Amino acid sequence: MNENSSGEREEKRSLSLTVRLLGAYHDGYIEIFYPHVHSYKFDVWNADNGHRDWRYDELRLSSNGNLLHEIEWCALNDTGRWIIEASDLEFRWLPKISIQPSN
Repeated sequence: MNENSSGEREEKRSLSLTVRLLGAYHDGYIEIFYPHVHSYKFDVWNADNGHRDWRYDELRLSSNGNLLHEIEWCALNDTGRWIIEASDLEFRWLPKISIQPSN
């Protein structure tokens, strides 16, 4: 998550969010970028083994006319739900060999 700032005193702020997830076949990463986040809610009920499986996601318009992305995570029972309201989203696939480990 990035809190971007501008203005004379850096008083104008906005949020952007990048999510990187291991792909189902462990051969690469799914990366989703939300350039301007209006609101978000991340609920995870049991993260002992990560998010587990991506059950579904849904894109729709919020009551404010923004993009609303809802993601539900699942193992044997529900493990979590994310709801992100943003201006837009960008999706890309990154092969695992192109990702350099961070130090």
